Amino acid sequence: MSRRAAPLLLTGLLLTGALAACANVPPAAPPGFSPAWQTVSLPTDGILVRGLTHCADRWYAVGATPGTDQRPAAWTSTDARTWTAIELTPVSHYGERSLLSSVACHQSSVVAVGAAIGGVHGNPRTSTWHHHPDGSWREQPAGPTLFGGAEAITVGPVAAGPAGFAIAGTWTGPDGRPAPAVWTAGPRQPWHRTSGTDGLDAAGAPGSATDVTALPDGRWLLAGERRPSALRPEAMSWLWADPRWQPLPPATGPVESSSFALVAAGPTDTLAVGSDAGRAVSWQLAGEGWQRRGEVSAVRPLRFLALERSAAVAVVALGDGTGAQLFFSTNAGRRWDPLPPPVALTAGSAQTVALAVAGRRIVLAAGDDTGTRLWTAEIPSAPAS
Repeated sequence: MSRRAAPLLLTGLLLTGALAACANVPPAAPPGFSPAWQTVSLPTDGILVRGLTHCADRWYAVGATPGTDQRPAAWTSTDARTWTAIELTPVSHYGERSLLSSVACHQSSVVAVGAAIGGVHGNPRTSTWHHHPDGSWREQPAGPTLFGGAEAITVGPVAAGPAGFAIAGTWTGPDGRPAPAVWTAGPRQPWHRTSGTDGLDAAGAPGSATDVTALPDGRWLLAGERRPSALRPEAMSWLWADPRWQPLPPATGPVESSSFALVAAGPTDTLAVGSDAGRAVSWQLAGEGWQRRGEVSAVRPLRFLALERSAAVAVVALGDGTGAQLFFSTNAGRRWDPLPPPVALTAGSAQTVALAVAGRRIVLAAGDDTGTRLWTAEIPSAPAS
């Protein structure tokens, strides 16, 4: 189920997986919690990795070759240690120059999303890439206003499931205010955008969608927020109940100001992480309502960089623009423990972080605009509560 990085921002530079975190020194962890990180080498030196995922016994990494002659790039591995480049076939001017930032897969179907800065206004031009039976990935043609144009605000991470693929984002709604948006597509099928219609709205307030995941039953779950006032966001989520989106009840418990940032479904349950009164907390989807689980971190301000999970463990990366911290949970988000990274992730605003999880195996990518380093490790079991 691993697959995402942080959203693409259509109002500036592409910051997928991006700004990292909370202190210059990784937080202390209980005895026995330091994983044995191993360095991973990709076939090309100085590459940029912005997205990671795993499914069907295969890992995928996406990004680009750096520099003025930037080109999209992707790699695959069966053991998280030895990686092979994937052939990419662009069909557009901006596709040839894209930085791939998010990747998702379901069984043998894989989709990546990227963008290149261009045009008179210097906005990101989004591209999508679909896996083909011969093993290559090909850019799927899209009109200029499907992901961009005057009404575009954000295009975020991609998710995969039995129904195909979905991308979360924010669009200008029918009333001229920001509204949740989602793009959906079947395998190698055209994308369709929904925003502010068919039940996908923020209950009369400006809103946004920050992440999407496929539930175990195959339905889409979209997460984000509404803003009845600028200083008081409220977490919101929407469930696809064909033929409409259905808003779900808000999280239980006292909420001063909250927002869902990332959401990830596992084989038996679904977790969300986000902000509640400035603290990073997690919620679990119980039936068709949310229950608050545990506090991830009390450090503020926060950026939610990545949430990945398997049946065994959930891992979240948090940031504040100066570095990154990792936390993991083995009990559905009730308790979160620090996961010390292989190095202090403190490269300022250019720092990027991406991760993927399968079983207890984690792959971590961190770097800046000049290159990315990769590591892999086994996540240890949590101590008894």
